Amino acid sequence: MNWHSASAAVAALALIAPWPAQAQSREPVTFQGETFDLTGASTFELPGLDPVLKPFRREFRDGASLAIELVVDPAGMVQDCRAASGSALSPAGTAFCRHVRAAGHFRVYPLLVLDYTCANLEITIRRREQRSDAETEFALSQPYSLEGQAVRFGSFVVPPTDQRLTLQDLSYRPMEYPSLALRSYIEAQVVVVLSFNETGRVATCRPVFSSNTARMAYETCMEARSKFRLLNPPDARVFAVSTRWVIGG
Repeated sequence: MNWHSASAAVAALALIAPWPAQAQSREPVTFQGETFDLTGASTFELPGLDPVLKPFRREFRDGASLAIELVVDPAGMVQDCRAASGSALSPAGTAFCRHVRAAGHFRVYPLLVLDYTCANLEITIRRREQRSDAETEFALSQPYSLEGQAVRFGSFVVPPTDQRLTLQDLSYRPMEYPSLALRSYIEAQVVVVLSFNETGRVATCRPVFSSNTARMAYETCMEARSKFRLLNPPDARVFAVSTRWVIGG
């Protein structure tokens, strides 16, 4: 099946471009070891949040939000929790951090290959003024941290051209622009490397570079998971995707 087709009425484009990405004017930060940001790369389990934060409902009025920075280990355990201080929401931050240390568990998306021993993760907490019966009163989201900062992910070296897959080895569909990035007007050039399993589906995705926030690389991996297929599996070679996320006029 040939999935290479243009989608209609697209306001944002993801373009397959030659690797490597062009050099950036700002020196990238290198993620490895304990210098790592997982914001946007994980889901987390945190039961019982509403009872913890309901005593602070008044402080969350008028759209007020609370910024939290967590430090997690590769097993998803919270090593540290820091809340924004000096505001009416500081007590809520203290209560949240106490709760997340006791009950929170963070899971990096299984597809991602990330080399870290300790990592930061940013969370924003808001109160829903209106919600459905199935929704909790307090909502957690992950922002685009390090906006404007280029990121390299460790020292991984992409194999040379003659040792990796080409587009001719694959079928693919155009990737859809990450919805929150589109609303936030986040653009980036991203390089990720895919491997495939014995059925031709994407098995792993290793972020290599993002010109703007690490989260754009994670979201590129999540989009690539369902958009690329290997035509003649098995094949141990990898495919390097260089994607330029550009918001059209």
